[in-house]
Amino acid sequence: NTFEMRGQAGIDDTAHGGIGYNAAAVFNAPLGKNAAVRVDGFYRSDHGYVDSIGNNPIFNLLTGAELGRTLVAKNFNDRKSFGGRASVLFDPTNNLSIRLTAFAQNLNSGGGNFFDINPATLQSLYGGFVQSVYQPEPTHIKYRVYYGTADWDIGFASLFSSTSYSTFKEDLETDDTFALGAVVNLIADLGPAAGLFGLPVLAQTPITRPLGLQLFQTTGTKKFTQELRLASPNNDTLEWLIGAFYTHESSAIDPQNLLATEFGTDTVATDVAPIALIFLRSTYQEYAGFGNVTWHITPRADLTVGGRLAHNNQHAHEVLTSPLIGDQLADDKSSESVFTYSVAPRYELSKHASVYARVASGFRPGGPNVIPVGSPPGIPTTYKADRLTNWELGLKAEAPDAHLWSIELAAYHIDWKDIQLFEIVNQIGINANGGKAKVNGLEFSGALRPVPGLTLSSNGAYTNAKLKDDTPPLTGGFRGDPLPWVPRWSGALHADYEFPLNPRMGGFVGGSLAYIGKRNAAFNERNPDGSLVRIPGYTEVDLRAGVNVGRFTVEAFARNLFDKRGLTDAFGFNGASFPNGAAAAAAIRPRTVGLTLTANIAP
Repeated sequence: NTFEMRGQAGIDDTAHGGIGYNAAAVFNAPLGKNAAVRVDGFYRSDHGYVDSIGNNPIFNLLTGAELGRTLVAKNFNDRKSFGGRASVLFDPTNNLSIRLTAFAQNLNSGGGNFFDINPATLQSLYGGFVQSVYQPEPTHIKYRVYYGTADWDIGFASLFSSTSYSTFKEDLETDDTFALGAVVNLIADLGPAAGLFGLPVLAQTPITRPLGLQLFQTTGTKKFTQELRLASPNNDTLEWLIGAFYTHESSAIDPQNLLATEFGTDTVATDVAPIALIFLRSTYQEYAGFGNVTWHITPRADLTVGGRLAHNNQHAHEVLTSPLIGDQLADDKSSESVFTYSVAPRYELSKHASVYARVASGFRPGGPNVIPVGSPPGIPTTYKADRLTNWELGLKAEAPDAHLWSIELAAYHIDWKDIQLFEIVNQIGINANGGKAKVNGLEFSGALRPVPGLTLSSNGAYTNAKLKDDTPPLTGGFRGDPLPWVPRWSGALHADYEFPLNPRMGGFVGGSLAYIGKRNAAFNERNPDGSLVRIPGYTEVDLRAGVNVGRFTVEAFARNLFDKRGLTDAFGFNGASFPNGAAAAAAIRPRTVGLTLTANIAP
């Protein structure tokens, strides 16, 4: 029930790229005695830093003539996002609270963050952030969420309801010129004569001009959820909660069209037949009931036990039309029930320290495989949920003066079974269930405040995650292989110091050092000797400093201060996925320095 208005604006400069900027604002105001409204919005423009340099020509397979080269485009992976949220809180009575919220966000990108690397050295193939892309690859995303909650104290318990409806839409384009462009140009160049060679006819007259190949895809999801929870009041002996959950999701890839284009553009070549037209719709419906009970055995010991039974029904329908691979129709369903549970005892060593244990299970839903009508027998039409069981022991402690220090320690073991994998059965790609994996780990976090204004904190993790069974050959994993992209060691150190400059002005400085250890790429990304591709670890340093003057704060920052090129993804090590035998990688954002101004306009 307070009036608040706050705004923020910033500017930054990214190495190898250019200037970006951002702005945000929030407004909060009471509406009488029992209601309030809160509105916020933001806009952000991140400058790109990946280039395409007009190299790697491709040639007509019939004439040998050059069809074209990669785009000449600088900093094309720019990203712009904007959105906002509006929320109304209404308390019609002392024991009923209602909140209604709407959220919207749009994201537009000019291209991906990947760049070409040497598969042997993992270094940039062309000395910088260069991607071999022949045609633009823009992405446009719209996300909308509408939800309402009601919290009603009915005396013997509280009843909580959460209702939401969300929509997601993504329009993206993918350049497939390198993979299929030469073949499409060959067939189009033959015109009607292609049929004489047993090839599909793509053009009624020979097409001699260069053609590119572009995938145009629109993906959408509409999702409704409803959850009800009935919870007992706080009690010194026994507390309970029961609830029900329902969701219905309708998703579609409509369309997914692979089309010939005028080379170097995303302008469709209308005199060339579509290479492939794909339409896919699916639904996911889940019902679940859940509950938990907490028993306070003594003033220092308690035990929480919970369970959840869920059932889902799924349906997928696909239509594919293609002169290259033929037409396909698929319609499949699946149905599955899964029970999960948790058991969590806790014991207070003192008012400021406790130990706990927890055993809990989780799952990822299975689903139907989209099998074309008329496929050979023996292809599984569904795949099961894969499941995790987690065992954890932990300690939480803090100083009697909680502001002095705090620490959390945890050790855990995870069993993962029926791992969902992709494999080929009778020349049909399907989702399937593989074997098992295990994860052993340690986690630490702590904070220390040795003097007024100074906060030192850190966190770290040790993770040993490996396969217990071989995977299907297409996935490429063997027993004992580390799970992809899981570092054995990771951690971070943070330091922040606030200090007075004069009675009206304060200053602050801070820094962070984050470390991500070595990781392995995907199981099927291997070196010529058969060993897994090993991704180097990296360290990132961030700095910040600023002043507070009344209602205003000015902060200067530097992220990735030493401009490290820490890899976060890498793939395509077979030598044929990208031009010039390259693989592809993505990295943390290059060094970015900037300035942010925040104004607390009211109160």
